[in-house]
Amino acid sequence: MLGPISDFSGKTLRKNAQDPVFKEKFWDVARLGRDQTKKFIDSNGPINAVRIFDFAMSFSDMNNLVHWTAHSKSSQGRAYSAGVTNAGVYEKQKAVRREGDDDHRKPLQV
Repeated sequence: MLGPISDFSGKTLRKNAQDPVFKEKFWDVARLGRDQTKKFIDSNGPINAVRIFDFAMSFSDMNNLVHWTAHSKSSQGRAYSAGVTNAGVYEKQKAVRREGDDDHRKPLQV
């Protein structure tokens, strides 16, 4: 997990891409991600995650559990939405309200 990262920090980084301070901040985040991934792999996290998933699919009604959790008001459908992914909020998602930004578009209607 990385963050919290301030809204629009990517824009600031791009504007100052040649500044050594901003380059170092970028690489600090990259190193943190690398270190977290290495720690997860070295601890046998991926192997154990697959074992747990296999156990759940074999001995429980996991499909039904995921279905009901997806409709739960407490999880808002996000209980099983992230794993090894780039899940997050991105600046290009115009429907997401930003700190200090009143320009806000409505989310997509499904």
